[in-house]
Amino acid sequence: MTKRIAIFGNSHLAAQKFALRDSPDAWPDIDITFVGAHKSQLLETDITDGVLRPTSPAAKRTFQSLNGLREVDLAAFDPVAISGCQITFNLASVLYKDARWLGLPSLAALEDPALMRERLVSVSLFDTCLRREVAKTLGARFATKIRDAAPDLPLYVLSQPRAGERVLLGGKKLSTGHLRIVKKGDGAALSARFDSVVTDMLAQKGITFLPQPDHTRAQHILTAEPFTSEAMRLAREDRHKQPKDDILHANAAYGAVTLTQLQTALTA
Repeated sequence: MTKRIAIFGNSHLAAQKFALRDSPDAWPDIDITFVGAHKSQLLETDITDGVLRPTSPAAKRTFQSLNGLREVDLAAFDPVAISGCQITFNLASVLYKDARWLGLPSLAALEDPALMRERLVSVSLFDTCLRREVAKTLGARFATKIRDAAPDLPLYVLSQPRAGERVLLGGKKLSTGHLRIVKKGDGAALSARFDSVVTDMLAQKGITFLPQPDHTRAQHILTAEPFTSEAMRLAREDRHKQPKDDILHANAAYGAVTLTQLQTALTA
């Protein structure tokens, strides 16, 4: 039986949108409606009697121009999903800059962790700080908004893809932090921490988090080049590519993997 699903998202929604455009028959068990919006426009909405409507002039224009929609009746869908929307591993990498916990591989070689520059914290404190940062994101706030308005509606969140491998070439704001994690050998532990914290945090609200699929990752904390090259923009015309030096967005190949991941979760 085909399930009707609405997938909301910001610029990262383009990965799923172009995957479906390129392979329209690849997911016969799900009938997908994409609802994209820029910046914080997904939050510039109101949900009344299960119907989500944009409220700001900018959000109204975007809903119409990108999606051809004036409103979204949540009751018309079996589940709803959210793609990207700032729920990103980068939140953990920023915290890692100044905080470490016992058990990280990089600390095993230190004779006295108290002498390191970074602050030694408990893993529970690191988790608390990470939950606080995730709660501020567009994705977490929008998911909570939907959950509060439709408590029985199955709700999924697709992880925003990790930064592309090209970030290790340097020259980007995220480069220093990601290079530090890779050189210290803490990528696997930090990546697992992020996935675990977000999964548990959203599960407490009845929301299912789908972490970035393992085979799309490189060195645990990055997105492999085959899944980022030729990434497209979320725009009214389906022909605009991301800039050549973009390291944040994934491509249609990645979108296809996550649509299969979502379909599998719905079947399960």
